[in-house]
Amino acid sequence: MRAADATLGVVLVVLVALLLWVIVVYNNLVRGRNRVREAWSGIDVQLRRRGSLVPNLVETVRDYHELDYPDADDPHVVLKQWSLARRLSGQAPPRGRSSR
Repeated sequence: MRAADATLGVVLVVLVALLLWVIVVYNNLVRGRNRVREAWSGIDVQLRRRGSLVPNLVETVRDYHELDYPDADDPHVVLKQWSLARRLSGQAPPRGRSSR
């Protein structure tokens, strides 16, 4: 019976070692999955921040544009400003159609 006890002991040791290996591998896989989820969560947060900054940036650019060109939407004012700039530079504004 001595040989049977030794064989049973070896089998139990191998089973326990196999069980411990399965547990370690499973824990590593779960840890990896959690790291991937956390990484995607961080990317999602950055994209949401960037998405919320775009409207603020657009509004800021509009405000500065209005400060620089308060009447840029009115074509009559733009034409007057263009005409004035041409006169001040010494060139006459175009009259009627071009002869070309």
